[in-house]
Amino acid sequence: GVQTCALPISPGKGVTGRGPRVTLVVATGSEDLEAFLASLHWTLALFILALLAGSAVLVKIVTTFALRPLDDLARRLEAIDAGSLGEAVVIDKAPTELVPTIEHLNGLLARLAESFQRERTFSANVAHELRTPLAELRTLTEIALQWPDDTASLLSSLAEIQGIGLEMEKMVVNLLALARYDGGQQTVRLSSVPMRGIAEGCWNTLAAEARDRGLTLALEVPEKLAVVTDRDKLELILANLFANAVAYASPGSRIAVSASAADGHFHFSVANRTAELTPEELPRIFDRFWRKDSARSDGGHVGLGLSLVAALCDLLGFAKEARLRGDRFEIALSGRIDGAWYSP
Repeated sequence: GVQTCALPISPGKGVTGRGPRVTLVVATGSEDLEAFLASLHWTLALFILALLAGSAVLVKIVTTFALRPLDDLARRLEAIDAGSLGEAVVIDKAPTELVPTIEHLNGLLARLAESFQRERTFSANVAHELRTPLAELRTLTEIALQWPDDTASLLSSLAEIQGIGLEMEKMVVNLLALARYDGGQQTVRLSSVPMRGIAEGCWNTLAAEARDRGLTLALEVPEKLAVVTDRDKLELILANLFANAVAYASPGSRIAVSASAADGHFHFSVANRTAELTPEELPRIFDRFWRKDSARSDGGHVGLGLSLVAALCDLLGFAKEARLRGDRFEIALSGRIDGAWYSP
């Protein structure tokens, strides 16, 4: 290194003014300083490397310990199949941050298990409903083939076969309609629909069957009440409601159909008396293929009518409710008159 120092020179006695200045330069070698700095650089470098290596090991240890519950969760999820969807995922000593995720996951698994169970029940119900008419078809064809020369018996068998085929076709059509409604593949075409006209038309198709059971209709629907909705789908809803009432109302009773409007909303209900339904069975009214055991021998009703009603109400934005007061069963619908809820 080089150090510079300026020193003043004092003038002799009797001499005035400032004297000259002498600059003294002292130089020393920098080898020791450079060696020290190099040593310091290496020390810092080694310290940083050791710190990085230690940090990496520490991070590995911490993450391995912290992520152990996630590894357990991954192994638990990998072991889940269709048969174990209902089993809740339990992780011992799960961190607080992971608990909500596990709870939501268990909720998802529960919903999936419920969906799988519905599919199994649906498949079993379809098989059950098709087994009886198929057996009847086989029996009728065997009888017809056994006596082919008996024209009267052959024609009778063909008529029964046709009836069974029509019922099976109706069930398949209803199942396809339900599948389309569930998949959102239906288009809603809005128009102003007169409620009374639709109700009268739907009842006329069932009037003969109602007379055979001694049923009468009390229709209390205002002439001017109109709803902006899909005419065909509303007609299908009312047709199924009336068919259900005619099929299961107590013989000789009255079916009450009423409608009203208030505050931009309409209310529609179909009520009938029945001695077979209980409050415990009410929540299953809109389930597919559900019927009381006493009605299972009736081949004309396979338990899809009210399921169609429920699917169509969801599609059209109608609220639906099944009520039972004593022996009086009622299905009530409600919704907006102007149909402004609908957004295609």
